[in-house]
Amino acid sequence: MGSDLYDVHVERWTAAPLDEILTSAVNQGLSAELTRACVRRGGEGDVAIEIDLYIHQIHPDAPIGELTAAYMAMTLQAADHASRGPGSLPERMEAHFGGFDRINSHEFAPGLDDACFAFSLLARGVAEGSPDDYDSDDPDVVAPPEEWARVRVWLAEPLGRTLKGAHWRSRAWSGFTGKLWSNHFPPAGPLAHLGEPRTFTPFPSNAGKQAFISDITLSDDQLVSIDEDGGVVVSLDRESGEERWRKADLTEGRYGETVAFAPEGTRLYIAAAHGWLGSTNAQGEDLRRFPDGASLCRLKVGSDGSLFEIQVYHGGADGPTEPGKVWLRDGTTGARARLVAEHRVTPSKASDDAAIAYHAFAARTPMGASVTSAGDLVVWDREGERARAQLPAGQVVGLALSPDGAMAYATTHDARLLAWDVAQGRLAWEHLVKRRAHGIMPVAMSPDGSTLVLGDNDLGKLRFVDVGRRAEVLLMDALPGSPRYLNLAPSFTPRGDALCVPIDQKVVCLWPLS
Repeated sequence: MGSDLYDVHVERWTAAPLDEILTSAVNQGLSAELTRACVRRGGEGDVAIEIDLYIHQIHPDAPIGELTAAYMAMTLQAADHASRGPGSLPERMEAHFGGFDRINSHEFAPGLDDACFAFSLLARGVAEGSPDDYDSDDPDVVAPPEEWARVRVWLAEPLGRTLKGAHWRSRAWSGFTGKLWSNHFPPAGPLAHLGEPRTFTPFPSNAGKQAFISDITLSDDQLVSIDEDGGVVVSLDRESGEERWRKADLTEGRYGETVAFAPEGTRLYIAAAHGWLGSTNAQGEDLRRFPDGASLCRLKVGSDGSLFEIQVYHGGADGPTEPGKVWLRDGTTGARARLVAEHRVTPSKASDDAAIAYHAFAARTPMGASVTSAGDLVVWDREGERARAQLPAGQVVGLALSPDGAMAYATTHDARLLAWDVAQGRLAWEHLVKRRAHGIMPVAMSPDGSTLVLGDNDLGKLRFVDVGRRAEVLLMDALPGSPRYLNLAPSFTPRGDALCVPIDQKVVCLWPLS
């Protein structure tokens, strides 16, 4: 097999007036201004070209990564490498991009202000690998899966005229940078206001001993975290990062589970191991013990201020004796008011114990959702269950809920993002995040409903998905120069003024969104 990485051909080629081309781009989610500027950089005239490319991986070590402007520039440049006449595609590309090596495209990443074309991802997927692509005498050789993508490209007529019916091999390679915009989409929603992060370390390493963050919660002026090993609760100032108060004995030394502020920030709800539950005021004082909860449980607050006990499971040393449940609790006394949801064992999963793996709350309506790793999804409110579903096969590793509670978003162990229509009880769409994946991939929904943030623990990066476009628009380092294999748990503040990401249970990154 040669060094070519991708097989590319033009499935559809259309020449049309520029205004029609701009309308088509707008229908795919791009702005008319962005598209016009990109097309004009490739040549003048009232006619422009729209093409649909099919890109297929033909090298086992070159999955189709992020479809950046650099990647697409190299793919298009390779189409006409045999033609060296005036105005040929490679020379025009080099003129606009400064003449860079078309093989090492990851070394040069043109941005939205440089590209002489606009593009949008239409679809992507995985196909069975072909043994014919391998120089092997073994008739039983099994080729690995191959990724493919369909991309729509808009460019000037001088650049696009030679691409009609074109078929070529490309060596374009898509590399990663600290902040990498995908699919040529300009920032929208919270991404348009993504500021520089601030970092907080609630539990600094002491004499070689590292305490680990179990959970965090934010009010308007505080960031409060609880230590996993000893239940120590620490409050830091959101602006300065200075410590406000520290309580080492609230949970009587039990392992910390969760902390959650009431919406007005006046009460702090705390859960620790073996069902320890209680609340304090915003200064960590006035401790009120609640009746014990399940052996493994969490206290969380809905958008309307309702207090819920998320019973992950209840049991003893021999394992769970009760499945995952959700209880409504009185916010003052902490007493259980009613059972609002109960999970069921999935018959097809022999090892399923119906424990709650993930839960989420809607930002603008008093609804919540919980799911088992086997995919038993329940949507509920303070009155009881609202909907129930069995998500498609695949271990669930993350859950988010749209602001109105109409859509549930789940990530799976095989790196799929599932969008579940709660009312219709069906899969609305799904997105293949990447091909090679393992472990958890937490997901969070922005309060305005426009953006999902996924924690790619394998890469140590954050992935931002535009919900309306159903496409990934940004891949970003969790920390500058962060390594792979980080434990990331993104969440948005209830007001939507910040994105909060605990990293490896040691550091908290806070990105302002205003």
